[in-house]
Amino acid sequence: MMSMKYGIVNASNTIDISEQHILVYHHANLKSYKAPASYFSGRAIVTRVFDKNEMAKFSGGAVTFEPGARTYWHIHPAGQLLIVQSGTALAQEWGRKTIVLHAGDMLWCPPNVKHWHGADMNGEMVQIALTGDKEGKAVTWLEEVSDATYRQAVLDEENNQAL
Repeated sequence: MMSMKYGIVNASNTIDISEQHILVYHHANLKSYKAPASYFSGRAIVTRVFDKNEMAKFSGGAVTFEPGARTYWHIHPAGQLLIVQSGTALAQEWGRKTIVLHAGDMLWCPPNVKHWHGADMNGEMVQIALTGDKEGKAVTWLEEVSDATYRQAVLDEENNQAL
């Protein structure tokens, strides 16, 4: 019988392994922080799970958005995969219709596509984000999503005009 080895990432995000093994990230050891107002409207909490490394050229994290909270417009030089864990998400690509996502839905945003995402007005939304890294850059933040743009996204959701 083969023995299984794994590593548990501790609170300082370090682990001592010399071979490849499964890594376990216990929720209690993850660090969370309030999303900066310079990139988010409303209240959101970011939990970093892992940074890019030699094996994975992407980072992973969870973001909890309170009702109405959203990111600013932004792009990802190497793309981003969003997985909605709970609640309802609104997302929009620049110049396109609003997208509504529910728990279990996923959204792939290709490299350099200007977009925003966040919670609708009806409740908290939690998403997992897997974000690619290109030449040390994962995101370029742009301008704030206007209240008018967000209100239109909410109206699109309410009137079944969203994708």
